[in-house]
Amino acid sequence: CLFMSLPGPKKPKEAFELMLGMAGKLISELGGELKDDHRSVLTAQTVEHYRQRIIDFERRHGKK
Repeated sequence: CLFMSLPGPKKPKEAFELMLGMAGKLISELGGELKDDHRSVLTAQTVEHYRQRIIDFERRHGKK
């Protein structure tokens, strides 16, 4: 189980992309499925939604 909460890492966009990349590698090596926070299969649309949430968080909290 990999997860990221905000506030959290100093560079949330980078942390998210690293986590997503590592999750993809784990799936490739071990098999399985990526799931979202509702335990549904993770879609490209959901990933973009998460990216937008991070951008919105950074904007509200003065991070770049």
